[in-house]
Amino acid sequence: MAPGTSTVRTILGNAGWLVLAEVLGRLLTIGAIAHLSRRLGPGPMGMVELGLGIFGFVSLVSLGGVEVLATRRTARTASGLGRLATTHAAVAWIWTLPALVVAAVFLQAFDHPPPTTLIAAGIGAAAILSPLGVRFAFQGRERMDALALASLLGQAVWACSVLLVVRDAGDVALIPALWLAGEVARVSLSLSLFGKRFGRIQGTSLRAVRAWIVSSAPVSVGRIAHGLVYFIDVLVLGLFAPLEVVGLYAVGLRLPLFLVTVAALGNKALFPSFARSVGEGAREDGAALMRATIPLMVSVGLAAAITLAVSGSAFLGVLFGAAYSAAAPWMAILVFRGPVAGLSGLYRMTLWTSDPGAEARDAVLATALMIALLFVLTPGFGPAGAASAMLLGELAYLLLYRLHSGRFLGALRLPTPWAVLQVLCLGGLGAWAWWVSGQSEVMTMVTALLAGAVFGFLPLLPQVRALRAALRRP
Repeated sequence: MAPGTSTVRTILGNAGWLVLAEVLGRLLTIGAIAHLSRRLGPGPMGMVELGLGIFGFVSLVSLGGVEVLATRRTARTASGLGRLATTHAAVAWIWTLPALVVAAVFLQAFDHPPPTTLIAAGIGAAAILSPLGVRFAFQGRERMDALALASLLGQAVWACSVLLVVRDAGDVALIPALWLAGEVARVSLSLSLFGKRFGRIQGTSLRAVRAWIVSSAPVSVGRIAHGLVYFIDVLVLGLFAPLEVVGLYAVGLRLPLFLVTVAALGNKALFPSFARSVGEGAREDGAALMRATIPLMVSVGLAAAITLAVSGSAFLGVLFGAAYSAAAPWMAILVFRGPVAGLSGLYRMTLWTSDPGAEARDAVLATALMIALLFVLTPGFGPAGAASAMLLGELAYLLLYRLHSGRFLGALRLPTPWAVLQVLCLGGLGAWAWWVSGQSEVMTMVTALLAGAVFGFLPLLPQVRALRAALRRP
């Protein structure tokens, strides 16, 4: 195998670590959110969710394109990581300043009780620590176990703090401090592991910082635009709906975002391979990888989306409380973002490595459409309008990324055996949905997990050999 290539074991191991961390982390988060939703109620939960949205926005802008470029460079060479870590942090903190200004202006637009602004700003301020997580080094050198361990530690500290401290709605003011504790734990472990695996962090130069600001700006635009899909609907809904509705919607968004995040983690595990093969112009390698992974994203994503759409009321009621079952109709729309986002993410990786400027333009255009739809549909249709706007925006990403990545990938013919099995499995999911309509909540949840697993992976059986062959390529 050529130097610098990824083995099947490395790629699958990285994906396994990321998915394991995501699953365990989501379980911890869901446990914390379930505790908060029952102790605080929808109104205070709306305050917390707005704060998490602000945190996501500031983190996204600060890391922006510099993390993508640093990851791409690290995937190709391990030299100078100590100096690159300092440059990465300096550039990220410079990007943080305008993010904090925008967040402050946005918070002033909320017509909610005064504690809302204080709590949301307190949670969002923890994003100042995000650049210290040095995620680019572990991603680029394919050490996803370090990312997974740091993420799990941070979420465990946050979840345990919530479970131990929060008792009623009056404790909502403590949430920013608990969130900060989780972030401190995460970045502390990340920095420790960085030192052990890559050496000490070194100084940088003003010239290097200026150069990275200039080179990262185009990628930052695209990444920021695309990253808004994780929380922009909650923020916009907060402008038009009461905090109680925001709390219900945001809790209903948790499971759909799990699907979107798992798909993104799978893409992340493949990114170093794309960065090398696509960057070197190996068109057939990239096309083969796409032909093998598209069925994986479609089959697993559709099965998960359909089963969650049907069983949403049961999951929400059992996990978060009966009041949150009201979010099931919105969740049934949002879950289909998962397979669409997973598929568009594959094309996005191709553009990241072959034409970052095109990816940035597509992301800005699709995000602008999504935000416009949010402001058009949310005032009239409330949470259902916000959910529909997000799904339509995800479809816009997919169409634009596919259009422009076609210049590199060419026509992609998907295997017929997979397509036939996929149609049959969709029929099986339809039969399950008809049968489960009269069952208990527990039966609905159990059979949803079983149906999702069976009908999600069954169509992929003919694809195992092709997937292994594609992953063996450089």
